[in-house]
Amino acid sequence: DSAPAMVRVEFASGTEDVTIRLEPGQTIRGRVVTPDGAPLAGAQVRVCEWRGLYDMPWRATTDAEGRFAWRGAPKDAVLFELSKKGYMGRERHSLTASEKECEIVLLPMARTTGTVTDAESGKPVTDFAVMRGGMLFPKHTRPSWGKPQAVRDDAGRYSISFDTAHRLLQVKVEAIGYKPALSAEFRPEEVPGTIDFQLQKAAEIVGTVRMPDGNPAEGANVHLVPNGGFAFRYPAETVSSPSPACKTKA
Repeated sequence: DSAPAMVRVEFASGTEDVTIRLEPGQTIRGRVVTPDGAPLAGAQVRVCEWRGLYDMPWRATTDAEGRFAWRGAPKDAVLFELSKKGYMGRERHSLTASEKECEIVLLPMARTTGTVTDAESGKPVTDFAVMRGGMLFPKHTRPSWGKPQAVRDDAGRYSISFDTAHRLLQVKVEAIGYKPALSAEFRPEEVPGTIDFQLQKAAEIVGTVRMPDGNPAEGANVHLVPNGGFAFRYPAETVSSPSPACKTKA
């Protein structure tokens, strides 16, 4: 098989014909295993990026010995995604063509449970959202958060699973009227079985929304946005009374 090729072309009047030469393909060899070295048959392997190109079509399924091989690979590094049901997937895992076989370990999917309580009263917080986050590379200083999981439980209990092995993992809990709470960071090999949260009450922020002429801006949406965040990711408070005053939680 031939290796993929990429040529940058600027189209303009009088552009000459472009010649693209395909080089012989190299081979990327891999074996997907469990932490104790047992082969993982049926794991899904796909290219997720090469030289900034995200729609590479190559994908494969590991054989009975957990092996896969791409015989039309380029010479330079390629980023892969690897996954199997019941295990933590690997994202943006770098592999390069070689005569040697690379071994990739997939960890069993892990689950954390816990309770969420009011820090002052000790009573359960019965309506909250819990989400998992992760930092993939050392240069990342803040986690990327997954979709919030709404929880309504009279005892304030939650359960959340981790299906991707980021470099560092974390759990966050948010509830109306409380400050967000973050767990300590932990490695995918060391997911705690239990993480309990004690939420601190949030202070109110009181403000006034006015139109340019000074009249109340009834019906305006007010968003609380963290530094570097995005307004559309957070719920808005609506100024619905004739008074321009609006309260939200910090």
